[in-house]
Amino acid sequence: MIILFMIIIILITILLNKSKYQITSHNNIDNIPLHHYDIELLQNDNGLLSYPNATLGIDVSSHQGNIDFEKVKNDGIDFVFIRIGYRGYQSGNISLDDKFEENIINAKKAGLKVGVYFFSQAINEKEAIDEANFVLKHLKKYQLDLPIAYDLEKIDYDDNYRTKDLTAIEKSNIALAFCGRIEHQDQNVIIYTNPDLAYNHYDINALYNYDIWLANYIPQFNYPYDFKYWQFSEHGKVDGIDIDVDLNLMFN
Repeated sequence: MIILFMIIIILITILLNKSKYQITSHNNIDNIPLHHYDIELLQNDNGLLSYPNATLGIDVSSHQGNIDFEKVKNDGIDFVFIRIGYRGYQSGNISLDDKFEENIINAKKAGLKVGVYFFSQAINEKEAIDEANFVLKHLKKYQLDLPIAYDLEKIDYDDNYRTKDLTAIEKSNIALAFCGRIEHQDQNVIIYTNPDLAYNHYDINALYNYDIWLANYIPQFNYPYDFKYWQFSEHGKVDGIDIDVDLNLMFN
């Protein structure tokens, strides 16, 4: 009896000490909404994915160079997320993307639906609000069709990037500070993430007041929670762009 009791205590201790971000099954976490996409309806044409009533889009920055958005539109692309700016992952300086003005003007002229994203390396909520204010300032001349996306990423090729040592709770509060500031100006906002970031670098429960833009390069619905946009490839080929570009689906 004593041995059985000790075994039970050990098992309870293991469960209590298991990280809340370690996903061992696709069960709901604190009642986070699950998506209802049907894998049987997902079509894969040599890596180009399609889904009923979903539209195909791209996201771009200065890395794509000069873009012919008329050709992009004619190649079946319906929407684009354009990088508006970024914070340096070492310097901490905020910069406007060199191609932002050109890209947003030409994308809208071509008839594409347009959203923007900001690459964040904020290390506290004040810096996140500064980033949001920067975005709002540079959007004053433009009307968006799609949301503003908050984009925090790991820097795999640098061991000393600014946000490396932030906890999941800190990263979540920073993201929420950015989103709250954007919402305060009556702008729609989403959070760009991937399964690793969602599970291990955010408090996943904190994010789901906002739509998710999911980066996941596996051509199946292996992420259980609800998401609105899916970045399914980083090696897309699109007419009008000379190098690879990210491909996305927007679910309607």
